[in-house]
Amino acid sequence: MHADFDNDGDLDILVLRGGWLHADGRIRNSLLRNDTGSSAGQFVDVTRGAGMAAVSYPTQTAGWADYDNDGDLDVYVGNEGDGIDAFPSQLFRNNGNGTFTDVAESAGVVSDRYTKGVSWGDYNNDGHADLYVSTNNSANRLYRNDGEGKFTDVAPELGVVEPGHRSFAT
Repeated sequence: MHADFDNDGDLDILVLRGGWLHADGRIRNSLLRNDTGSSAGQFVDVTRGAGMAAVSYPTQTAGWADYDNDGDLDVYVGNEGDGIDAFPSQLFRNNGNGTFTDVAESAGVVSDRYTKGVSWGDYNNDGHADLYVSTNNSANRLYRNDGEGKFTDVAPELGVVEPGHRSFAT
């Protein structure tokens, strides 16, 4: 997944790892900062310093958006759970200084379902990025961004939970 997380005009890369491997897929994702415009001319692994290496879950999908409208990109990482092990998804809020904080629990978007797809968009045109999450073992979720750092799952009331148990793309 590429995005300019540090707002320097260069696309950086988030490498997702461990998908389809269940508990054996607990492999750390990598956040690579693009320094190709510098004299070093390379991508630098900043995962640990950015605060994104504390836990490793099997991951297949992620999506970048500025959900809190502060001018920098945040990222939702959809992890896989296999029914035995729950690997909760993560919402990393960009702190604007090269670091991220996982706020999934406080934001109300912890999903321990087998996440297969993630898409951001403003479905209700209120100026806040909303989050749609497709899962492979349960109903899909549409998290409405309430604008104060919290989300509410409105998928059931809007009738967008299908297809259940075999959903991939968002």
